[in-house]
Amino acid sequence: FSKVCPAQLFSLCRGRQVGAFYFLWPVQSQQIYGDKNPTTAGYVEEAPLFDLVKRMEGCGIPTRYPHPATLWRTLCSKDWVP
Repeated sequence: FSKVCPAQLFSLCRGRQVGAFYFLWPVQSQQIYGDKNPTTAGYVEEAPLFDLVKRMEGCGIPTRYPHPATLWRTLCSKDWVP
């Protein structure tokens, strides 16, 4: 995700409304289920994804799905659990 330039993406946007949709699943480590086969569809490392999301939001492209970066990070890390 480090090669993505949010400023360049924003300059390409022509619509009145701009937003980013991330259909990815941030994980802290590789998920393994069943017969020890890694299930990787949609899974990405958490840190690089949230870095990208914060850069995109900082450049003026708000996150529309699933949540803004700060809330999404809190929910994924389970910091909200007492």
